[in-house]
Amino acid sequence: MQYCFGVNSTSAAGGLGLFWNDAVSVQVLQYYKHFIDSRVMMKDGATFYMTSVYGDPIKGRRQAVWDQIVMLDQGRQDEWICYGDFNSFLSWHEKEGGNKSGGRDMEKFINMLDSCSLLDLGSHGPTFTWSNKRKGKERIRVKLDRALSNQAWRRTYADTSVMVKAAINSDHAPLVIDTEGGRFKGVRPFRFEAMWFHHPDCEPIARKAWGQPTSEGVDLPILNQNFSIASTHLKSGIIKSSDIYNPILGGFSESWNVSKGSLVR
Repeated sequence: MQYCFGVNSTSAAGGLGLFWNDAVSVQVLQYYKHFIDSRVMMKDGATFYMTSVYGDPIKGRRQAVWDQIVMLDQGRQDEWICYGDFNSFLSWHEKEGGNKSGGRDMEKFINMLDSCSLLDLGSHGPTFTWSNKRKGKERIRVKLDRALSNQAWRRTYADTSVMVKAAINSDHAPLVIDTEGGRFKGVRPFRFEAMWFHHPDCEPIARKAWGQPTSEGVDLPILNQNFSIASTHLKSGIIKSSDIYNPILGGFSESWNVSKGSLVR
């Protein structure tokens, strides 16, 4: 990363860091020991507000952080995303293990979201983002990390997806927020589909491609060359042909119509 902005930690805990490169321009508007509020400008000129949050780990001091975030929202109509480790959760299904205390803290967190008109963007991957790293009855897992946004953000970046990745050398799982929803850029790698085995041309195409001569002197193993030739022929001979998909899609459509009719009745 080419640029960064940091907030020093107090004692052994806390501390915030924001890193970015030339793909965006970031203007830090406000910062506090528990958040960095910024305005991001994309290369196409689009801008949005971004608040990176670390909720106070001490429950009794967390409301002060929520009050600060509510103040940020005053008069903010443009796109806004607010993400990070909030050290709080929204419902009991987001906690596994431990006791059921903390209902009041959860209520305060929900009130902050309501005051700012922030909505949870949801996530893909593991449900819980933090673990105490214990086993058995002593294990506690909670969803403490999330991404929130206002309605303006959801309209502009409707394809946004949030991925929870595996925790490595940390008790927290990292979040990856993709405004394009994981749309692949560039040439997609070849993937063989099991359904192709049912296509009458699958075996002949594979045998023919596998029997073609490979190039000597090419810095690529012979087996890899055979795979490359076979994948090219399969893509041109099967993927571009829709006849194998028609019975599958037709069967799905028929099943859906039957199910829909049952539901209506």
